[in-house]
Amino acid sequence: MNRNIFLIALAFVTTVGLSGCSGGKNDADGKKSASDTTAAVTAGTTAVELEKGEADLGKITVGDTIYHAFKFKVTGKNALILDGEPRVSCECTKIVYYPKGPVKPGATDSIRMQYASKDKFLGHQNKSIRMKANTEPPITKMSFKLEVLPKK
Repeated sequence: MNRNIFLIALAFVTTVGLSGCSGGKNDADGKKSASDTTAAVTAGTTAVELEKGEADLGKITVGDTIYHAFKFKVTGKNALILDGEPRVSCECTKIVYYPKGPVKPGATDSIRMQYASKDKFLGHQNKSIRMKANTEPPITKMSFKLEVLPKK
């Protein structure tokens, strides 16, 4: 009888212990948990070099959409790991691509954005994108300017 109680207790402890272990796997949505991302970011900092951190996108007509890619190279010894989607400075700018996984040292990649001009945004525009990653400093800023002209 003591052996049966011992086996039941062992089965319970094993089941409870294993159910709380994520093993670094994805959550129900297929995304890494915050603790997994934090662990990856604290694994080591790296450095990135932007091909061009400021872009002059010229002139566009109101209602037009323009795309641009900010290219970069990982120049540090560790892989680059972004901490989520880069942040934009206004609702007219959207990130259409960013690397969701590690970018190996020596590799190149990009942050691709879209700017959709609207009637309320005429004239000269100066916008920014902030990429948070395992770099020092942790924020890499990219910016662009353009002029939105009225329709003729």
